[in-house]
Amino acid sequence: MNIQLMQIRWFDYWLKGIDNGTAREPAVRYFVMGSGTWKSAETWPPPNVHLTTFYLAGEGDAHLPEGSGALLAEPRTNEPPDTFTHDPFDPVPTPWDTAYFYNVSDRRRLDYRNDILRYRTAPLEEDVEVVGNPEVVLYASSSAVDTDFFVRLVDDDPGGAAMEVCYGMVRARHRNGLDSEDLLIPGEVTRFHVRMGITSCCFRKGHRIRLDICSSDFPNHDRNHGTGRDDLLDAETVIAEQKVFHSPKYPSSLILPVSREADS
Repeated sequence: MNIQLMQIRWFDYWLKGIDNGTAREPAVRYFVMGSGTWKSAETWPPPNVHLTTFYLAGEGDAHLPEGSGALLAEPRTNEPPDTFTHDPFDPVPTPWDTAYFYNVSDRRRLDYRNDILRYRTAPLEEDVEVVGNPEVVLYASSSAVDTDFFVRLVDDDPGGAAMEVCYGMVRARHRNGLDSEDLLIPGEVTRFHVRMGITSCCFRKGHRIRLDICSSDFPNHDRNHGTGRDDLLDAETVIAEQKVFHSPKYPSSLILPVSREADS
């Protein structure tokens, strides 16, 4: 697919009045990462997409690169929360630069950090095509009155690569909207809803779907100082002890828009 040619044809039709068939073509064309294919649809997301929920699970060691953090079809019971420490003076670094706009980022460079929680499916038995905006429902607490939570969808390759697909974030004080500020009660479990960026990716058979959770992404996003005050005016910072809960009472989950075409 020649993107530049598509743009020229579009401008030819709308600006020059050339009837080249552009208006009769499908409204959406999208590239599927992983399979390397182009597809078309009349709506976005396409009508053949359905939501699939994966529940977070683990034994409290999801902060370890090879911990027990898992993504399951049903929530488990009697599991301890996963914990990590957010230190504004040692934030999780942004794992990409300007090359990100042309190539996906390999998350392996951050495997040494223990302030990232990692949850994985079992190796996939068939291809899973995700098309649309993945979402995360997160039940978490913090020792600070304000904090950030970043969630990242990752494609774990059997060869070891961990390629970032898309991400989203929420600032706790704005969890109910940018027009309101609701600080946290330290230690109280709070529900967060995080919508990731738009994507289209085929997780191939044998790969794992992975979710990473942390509280910083610097310098792509400025650090949350944790004080509840304006970070641009406040020099004070607070170390935050974070907990992510996963149980029938607190069913933290990853919700993926999965294309039915991949099921057939």
